Amino acid sequence: MTGLSRSPAMQAAMASTRAAAQQLENDTTQIACWIEIKHPGSLTALEVQRHYSCSDNAIAHVVPLVSDDETRPMIRREAEAAFRALGYALKPEGRDVFSIFGRVQNKSNHARLHAFAEIERVLRKAAEPLASREGTQSGDE
Repeated sequence: MTGLSRSPAMQAAMASTRAAAQQLENDTTQIACWIEIKHPGSLTALEVQRHYSCSDNAIAHVVPLVSDDETRPMIRREAEAAFRALGYALKPEGRDVFSIFGRVQNKSNHARLHAFAEIERVLRKAAEPLASREGTQSGDE
């Protein structure tokens, strides 16, 4: 014990931030698995950069580490869409960042397929409200 006294509110906030950081690491690996199945052999790792002091759902940058530079922008867009569908906000603010890496090399094929299915489900669910709004708008014309 360090002898430091923290209020219950401060302890709860710290626990929440640690849990959010762990969830981001898990989500980054899940999205890396999804990309690997969509684009076999192209992804070395998926890097997510966060500002040191940001909200739990904020990320600064998504950087796919790929073997083919030409596919990087497409994979970045896909990964960013997946993060948004999971509830993250992209907020590149130009401040110092730290990196979190998602890698698929230590994941089984079963885990990769499960991650692919989960991310596809989340993306479909995120697209449903958009599709229904577009249907409503076209019906109003």
